[in-house]
Amino acid sequence: MTTIVIAAQVERDFERILAHLSAHETSDSIGRVEDIVTAVNVLANNPRIGRRADTQRCELVIGRDRLGHLALYAYDPFKDEVVILAIRSQKESGYRSA
Repeated sequence: MTTIVIAAQVERDFERILAHLSAHETSDSIGRVEDIVTAVNVLANNPRIGRRADTQRCELVIGRDRLGHLALYAYDPFKDEVVILAIRSQKESGYRSA
């Protein structure tokens, strides 16, 4: 099973996502973040499931439409390790912490 590592800067991404959800009166902000974490955990069994973002990194599409997010990650097949580099809403342009 592939090891999943969450980069330290991703904490700021989760804080930003929670602040946005709270500001827009989302009833279950914590549940939505838990859904993102559950989706990221899929990479433990399928590290190559994401679409190519560039030559070194991939994106995992999580959800869709206004509930959708993207997780930017790098997979090292020699270590069998996925490093989550950033998470953002599908509606945001670019990653802030990557």
